[in-house]
Amino acid sequence: MEIDKISKRAESFFNEMSEEYYLSSSGLKEESNLSEIYEKYKDLSSKELIDDLLTLKSGENFDRRQAQLLEFLFSLYQGYVTREISDELLSLEASTTITIANEKIPYRQAPVLIKNDPDREKREIIQKEVDKIVERDNPLRVESI
Repeated sequence: MEIDKISKRAESFFNEMSEEYYLSSSGLKEESNLSEIYEKYKDLSSKELIDDLLTLKSGENFDRRQAQLLEFLFSLYQGYVTREISDELLSLEASTTITIANEKIPYRQAPVLIKNDPDREKREIIQKEVDKIVERDNPLRVESI
């Protein structure tokens, strides 16, 4: 097993995922493509690879770097399993707006408004709208478990 090669692919995966989360969470794109990235790095989320690392773990030369890689691959595996639902949730959030006093506000802007708007009543209204969206999306979250 080539730990250096696996580490480099894991780093590339992490960088691509970070960019995708940034673009889809910031509103710079409406559709999330996490699934495509997970598919590109499917080899990193294989149970066999994790089992191989677990076998190494039982040996004497298992170091901190390998332990961190194993932890990362566990997370990657969990993300791989839920990738399609994650895409759906991110895309829903990106396309959702809430209406406050006849003004449409992107859903993802709501936390900023709740934190910064001086009008307490308006903040409460925004929070109630956010709560409705969270309730709407919770069945998808439950489905991913």
